[in-house]
Amino acid sequence: MTFFTRFSLSALRPEGGIVKLKREGISLYHIAKTEKNRLYFSVKRKDKEKVFAILQNSCYNVKEEYPEGWAKFFLKLKENVGFLVGLGILLFAPFLLSSFIFRVEVIGEEKYRDYVYAIMEEEGLGVGMRYKKENLLSARLMTLRGVDYCFVQKDGYCLKVEIHSYGEQQKAECVPLYATDRGIVEKIIVLSGEARVKEGDLVEEGDLLIAPNGKIPCGKVSILCKKVGTKEELLLLRDDYISLTQTEEGFEMTYRVILTLYY
Repeated sequence: MTFFTRFSLSALRPEGGIVKLKREGISLYHIAKTEKNRLYFSVKRKDKEKVFAILQNSCYNVKEEYPEGWAKFFLKLKENVGFLVGLGILLFAPFLLSSFIFRVEVIGEEKYRDYVYAIMEEEGLGVGMRYKKENLLSARLMTLRGVDYCFVQKDGYCLKVEIHSYGEQQKAECVPLYATDRGIVEKIIVLSGEARVKEGDLVEEGDLLIAPNGKIPCGKVSILCKKVGTKEELLLLRDDYISLTQTEEGFEMTYRVILTLYY
C-alpha cells in the first residue's frame, strides 16, 4: 500500500520546479496544470520532506495540499472518527446492551414482591446489571414458604418474575392431570409434580399424565389427536382442527389438545 502527498507549486514558470525535483531523483505522480502559474503533483509520502528541502530558498512557492489515495481515505477516517464511533455504538448497542436488565416486572403475589427484590440483590440482579443465565433466582424463590409456582424470564431489556401461591384450599384439591383424548404426546412441561409420560408416547383417554408429588401439580401437556367419522360429526366435535381429510373409512380430523394444571 503506497501513501502519497499532494503539492501545489506556484511560480512564473512552475514547470522549472518539476524539472528540479526530477533531477534530484524524486518520482512525481498525477501532475496537473490548472492555471498559468500553478500546477499540482504528488510524491510518495516518504519523499515529502525532500520536496520542501529541494525547493526551499528558491523562487518556487510549494504548498502541501489534501492527501491522495489511501492517505486521503485514512485522513477522512481520522477526521470522522467521532461519527464512526457513534455509528458503531448505534449499530452494536442493542447487542451489547441486550444482556443487561433495564426493567424488572414482578407478576403474581404482591406479598412476595419484597422477597423477590431482596433475593435478586443477593444474586447480583437488578436494573443496570448484567443478566446471568446461571443465576439461582427461580430456585431460591421456590424455597419461600407457600410458593407453588415461580417462573423467571428475560424478555428483551425486562426481567419478568412470575410468582404464585395457590393456598391451602387449592392444595386440598390437588388432583392429577389425565388425558381427555387418544393421541401422541407432542410436548410436556412439568414445573411441579411427576411426569408419567414423555414426548412421543401414545396415550389413551383417561391415562395419567402428571401426578402430584407433595406439591400442587403444575404443568402443560400438548397431545396431537386423530379421529375418524362423518364430516358432520367431526365438525361438531371441534372447530379448531388442524386438518380434515377424506379417507376410505370416511373423514379423518387431526386436532391438538392442550391440557394445563395451574399453569
